[in-house]
Parts: sequence; structure tokens; C-alpha cells
Amino acid sequence: MKNTIFRRRNGAFTLVELLVVIAIIGMLIALLLPAVQAAREAARRMNCTNNLKQISLTVHNYHDVRTALPPRLWGRGQNNNVPNYTNGSGAQINGMVFLLPYMEQQAIFDQFTQITGSGNITLDGQDLGGTLNNFDNFVAGSFMTATIPSFGCPSDSGRTKGTTDTTRSSYRMSVGDMAGTYSDSTLRETRGPFPERMFRTGMVASVPDGTSNTISFSEKCIAGQLGERNVRVGLMTNVVSIFSAAPGAADGSAEVFRPDLCFNTRAGREYDPNLTHEIARNGHKFFHGMPMDTTISTILSPNSPSCYSHNNGGSTFRASLISASSFHPGGVNASYVDGSVRFVTDSVSAGNSSGIVAPARDSSRASPYGVWGALGSARGGESASL
Repeated sequence: MKNTIFRRRNGAFTLVELLVVIAIIGMLIALLLPAVQAAREAARRMNCTNNLKQISLTVHNYHDVRTALPPRLWGRGQNNNVPNYTNGSGAQINGMVFLLPYMEQQAIFDQFTQITGSGNITLDGQDLGGTLNNFDNFVAGSFMTATIPSFGCPSDSGRTKGTTDTTRSSYRMSVGDMAGTYSDSTLRETRGPFPERMFRTGMVASVPDGTSNTISFSEKCIAGQLGERNVRVGLMTNVVSIFSAAPGAADGSAEVFRPDLCFNTRAGREYDPNLTHEIARNGHKFFHGMPMDTTISTILSPNSPSCYSHNNGGSTFRASLISASSFHPGGVNASYVDGSVRFVTDSVSAGNSSGIVAPARDSSRASPYGVWGALGSARGGESASL
């Protein structure tokens, strides 16, 4: 009888034992889950690195054919490499469009070149189409709504789009330590490796600071809708005095005057809720040359706020200070002119942004924005490295 009772008690768990086992399993899951998430993010970051490397090496393929670096911005009815101001702002084209044939996207580029209209845009005798004022009116299935997998960072949820949404890109051309501008017809230099509306001949000659010391592309989180308050995603508009230009000045003359005013729009990881300015979208019009959709500036450190001015101090110029950003923990990926890709942390030195005016676009002076600014500058005389 005693043996029977003993065997029954050893054939089942007590409630205490069961609770201990459940607690141990819970602890193991709690320990393993962050490791699994970290492994997934590491894979996404590696995929993002490969995307940037592919884009950066595409510039080398382009240079091998043209012996020049592509422009950051092209258009406004630009004919035979000479800008024409008369055909509307919609004609301004993201310079990354010219890279498409060199990265197995010839079909999309061919659709782009088949647009017709008055004042067609011509590049070296090739008709690139009309004024493109109706960028937002193309139907689904056209090149304007194509999904280009290598343009989307896996960690960026904004890369996901509907069938009728226009092409998006998580990756931007660097303009260096200056404002991104557009909306006039002038051929201009930038502080980065890619000029506006013109070609810079020779890769080494175009980047005196060194191809391994100069950023060519980096990431920017895409905003899925208006009003995104996360500073990595949204774009603060019309904050007074960030940019400097005389009333009525040409759009391209705008300079970053007070970058600290842009930085101070944040409250933690979001924009200050006490600010009533509109928070705009960015990154959802890949083909358009607007800087808010196609550039990054190396002035504020990665994952800082981004700002855009449409009407600043009586002038109607358009200028953007777009900070690189990503959902990778602690920083962003950035590619360099030599084709390498490195991770840049949020804590990279960005100098003192309080009242420090950015160098003029054709200036060869050193960047005032620390290591981050020096890495963006193509000809500031620095040899900065991480």
C-alpha cells in the first residue's frame, strides 16, 4: 500500500514544480528574444550595407562610361547640357535616375526616356522626355510607381508602398556640409561629390579630399504620411532663420545659417509638440530632384532633426537641411566615393552648430561641423576618418 502511494506521487508534478518550470521557460524566452531580434537587425543592416555598396559601385560603372560623376540634380527643361528655366519645377530630376541603367534597371530608365512633351530634356543627344510637371499623375505600373528593391533599407518601414504610390528610396546623394537647394536653372557646385545640373569630370580630380574620406550616399528614413513626429522620419518646415538668403534671392543661393535652430526643434526622439509648424513628408518622390526627397547634409549628426524652408524671411527660396537617419540602433550606414560602406554612429563629432554658417557651395575651406562635416566635404582640405 505504501509503495503504491509512493509511485503515484512520483508519477506527476506538483503545482510548485510546474510553476518553477514555467518560470524557467519564461526566463529563457526573455533572454533569447532580444538575441533573436538583434540577429534579425544585424541581417537587415547587412542587407542595407549591400544596397549602399551596390549603389556606390554603380557610380564607378557610370564613371567608367562617362569619365564623370553624375549630377545631384538635373533639369528644368535642360537641353544639350544647358539649363532652361522656362519649363517648370517639375522638370528637376534626381541624379540617381542616371544610375539606373548601370544597376540592372534599364527597363525603368527606358520608360523614363519615353516621356514626351515640350522642352524635352536631352542628355548628350538622348531625349529624356518632357517637362515632367505632372510627376504625381502617372498611373500605377509606370516607371513612376516601380519598386526598386535595392533602394529600400529592410529596417525602414517607410519603404513599403501601395501599387499607386510613387517610387521611394531610403538612400540619398550627399551634398556635404551645405543646404540642399533647387528651383532655379544655374549650374552649381555642391560641397559633396555631386554638383547640380553639371558633370564633374574625373573621380579623383572631383574629390580632392580623397575618395576614401568623402561620403557619397547615406540613409534617410522615409515618411509614410504627413505629420510624422519621429525626428528620424518627419521634416520640420518653415522654422525662421535656419537658412540665410536675401528676400527674392535665387533659390540656389540659400545657405545654412543657424543649424542649431533645426536641432532645437526636437524634444527627445520626437519634434517638440509645442511647435505648430507643419511636419512634411520626405522620400516618397524618388524621381523628383527636390532636396527634401533626394539629399542628405552632413551638418547635424545622424538621426538629428531635418528642416525645410519654403518661405524664409520674405524670400521664396526652397532649401533643406536633411539629416541622415535610420532605424538601425545607434547610427546610419554611409557609403564613400571609393565604394566602401561604414557605419557612422549618432555620437560622431559634428562640431558646434550654434551660429556657425555653413561654407559656401564653391568654398574650399574646412568644414566647421567636426568629423561628420569633414566626411561630407569633397574639397575642404580635410583627411578625416572614423
